[in-house]
Amino acid sequence: MQSTTRPELFQGIPAPLRLPERAQRFAYPLAVLALGAACYMAALAGFWLSPTDTSVSPIWPVTGIAFGVIYLYGYRLWPGLFLGLMVALAQSFEHTAASDIYLLIAGPAAVFTCEVLGGVWLLRRIGIGRARTFLDNPSMVFRFLAVVVLVTALGSMLVNLLLQLREAEPQNQAFMLWLTQWLGSIAGIGLITPAIVAFAKPYPMRWSRALIAEAAGAFLLLYVAAHVLFGVWPLGLFSAPVPLPIVIVLLWVAIRFGVREVALALLLVALVAIHGTLIGAGPYLAASLTEAMLLTLIFLIVLTAGFYTLAAALVENRRSTAALRNMNVTLEQRVGQRTEALARANTELKQYRDRLEDLVTERTADLELANREIESFSYSVSHDLRSPLRAIDGYSHALVEDYGDRLDAKALEYLKRSRAASQRMGLLIDDVLLLSRVTRHELILHRVDVTTLARSVIKEIESADSRRSVKFVVQENMSVEGDEHLLRIVLENLLGNAWKYSARKPQARIEFGLRKTRDERVFFVRDNGIGFDMHYKDQLFGAFQRLHDPDEFEGTGIGLATVARVMTRHGGRVWAKGKVNVGATFYFAFPQRRRTTGPRKALADDLDLDV
Repeated sequence: MQSTTRPELFQGIPAPLRLPERAQRFAYPLAVLALGAACYMAALAGFWLSPTDTSVSPIWPVTGIAFGVIYLYGYRLWPGLFLGLMVALAQSFEHTAASDIYLLIAGPAAVFTCEVLGGVWLLRRIGIGRARTFLDNPSMVFRFLAVVVLVTALGSMLVNLLLQLREAEPQNQAFMLWLTQWLGSIAGIGLITPAIVAFAKPYPMRWSRALIAEAAGAFLLLYVAAHVLFGVWPLGLFSAPVPLPIVIVLLWVAIRFGVREVALALLLVALVAIHGTLIGAGPYLAASLTEAMLLTLIFLIVLTAGFYTLAAALVENRRSTAALRNMNVTLEQRVGQRTEALARANTELKQYRDRLEDLVTERTADLELANREIESFSYSVSHDLRSPLRAIDGYSHALVEDYGDRLDAKALEYLKRSRAASQRMGLLIDDVLLLSRVTRHELILHRVDVTTLARSVIKEIESADSRRSVKFVVQENMSVEGDEHLLRIVLENLLGNAWKYSARKPQARIEFGLRKTRDERVFFVRDNGIGFDMHYKDQLFGAFQRLHDPDEFEGTGIGLATVARVMTRHGGRVWAKGKVNVGATFYFAFPQRRRTTGPRKALADDLDLDV
C-alpha cells in the first residue's frame, strides 16, 4: 500500500483539508473515486443541457474537470475519468444492445480519456508543466488553447465517427454535430480547467470590505447584463448581438481583481448564455437550436480566450511591476549603502590627507635641517680639512727644496708619497663637494645645445694633454631640455673617462651621439678603450667604487656617482655596457616631455650596442 501513496496527490491542497497520515494510504483510490463521481455528475449535466433535436451536449464539462485535475495531480487518476464516463454513458444509452456497448459506451469513454491524457502530455511537452504558471503568462495561455483545440478536434472526430457507425445520429447532420461537440469540448476545457488551476494556486490578494463590496457589485452587474443580453429578462433593450456591457464588466473584473475572479465571471456568463440559448432567447437565434448553440459557443470561446489572455497579461504586468518596485527598493538601499561608504571613505581620505600634510611638513623640516647640516659639513670639508692638507703638502715641498741634499733616496720617496697622498685627498674632497653641490643645486631647465657643449668639453680635454691624438665623432644638432651646468658635469666625467681609459690605444676613437625612442632621448659616449667586465656593471655608479687600480688609472671613484645623481635630478637614468679590451658605451637618457602611455621597453635592446 505504501507504493500507492504519491505526494503529487496532495499538491495544491491546503494543509487543513488533507487526509491524516494514517488515511493517506487510501488517497489514491479515494482520489480516483472522487474524480469518477465528479465526471459522472458533469456528464449527466452535459446530457441535460443537450438540445431536444440532438444528443450532443452544447458544453462538455467532463473533459474540463478531468483535464484540470489530471494536469494538477498526475496521469494516475485516469481510471476515475474512464469509469465516470462509462457509468454516465451507460445510463444515457440504457437500451443499447450488448454488441454496441464497445462503440457507444466504452469507445467514447476511451476516446475522451485519451483526449485528456494526450492534452496534458502535450502541455508538458511544450513547457507547461506542473508548475501551474500558464495563467500568469499570455504566451502560455495561447499554447494551452492551441493544445485544447487540437486534442478536442481529434477526440470529437473519433466520437462522432463511432456514433455514425451505429447510426446513433442522422447522417445529414454529421458535420454540424461534430462541430457542436468540438466547440462544446473547447468551451468545457477552456472555461473549467483554468478555473480549477486558478483555485488550486496560492491566492496573493488580500480582501478588504471595500474590495468585497466592489466584487459583489461587479458580479451583480455582470449577472444583470448577461440576463438582458441573452433574453432571459426580455426588456427589449437589445435588438442585435451587442455584448458591450458584458465586455465592460469583464474588463472591470480583470483589471481590478485576479484570474480566479475572471474564471468565475466567465462561468457565470457561460451559464446564463447557454440557458438563454436553450430556451430560445438571446442575440444568436438561428434556424435551429443547434445553429444557435454553435453561435453561442463561438461567442463564449472568443470571450474566454480573450479575457484569460488579458488576465494573464495583467498578472504578468503586476508581477513585473512588483519585481521592478523591489528592484528599485533594493537599488535605493544599495545606493544609500554606497553613499554612506563613500562618505566614510571621504572622511578617512580627509584624515589621511591631513596626516599626510603633517608628515610632509615634518619631512620638509627634517630635510631642511639635513641640508643645513650638509652645508655645514661642506664648509667644514672645504675649509677645515683643506688647511691641514695644504700644510702637509707645503711643508713636504719645503723640506724637499731646503733639505733635499741632506736626505737619502728613501726619505725623498717618502716625502713624494706624502705629497701625492695629500694631493689625492684634496682631489677626493673636491669630488665629494661636487657631488654634494649637484644634489643641492637648483635646477634651471631650458633647451641646451648638447653638440656645442660637448665640443667645448672636448676642447678643454685636448688642451690639457696635447700629446695624444684621439679621433672624436660628435653627432650634429643634439639638444635636450635640462640644466646646462649639470649637463656639463655629466659630459666632463663621461668624455674624460673615455679619454682616460682609451689612452693605451694607438688609434683611440671616442663617439658621442643620440638615439630617440618613443619614451626617451638616449645619449651615449662610446670608446674603444680597455672596457670593463659586465659582471661588475652594478658597481660602476656607486660612490668610491673603482674597477681599476689607482696606480694604473688615476681617479677618485666619484665621477660616475655624480653622473647618476645628475640624471636622477632630471628624472632620467644611466647605464653602461662594455667588454674587456674592446671598449665601453655609457648611456644617459632623458624622459620625453610628451611621451605616450605604455610600458617602457628596455632601451638597450633598441640601440646598436656594438663596442
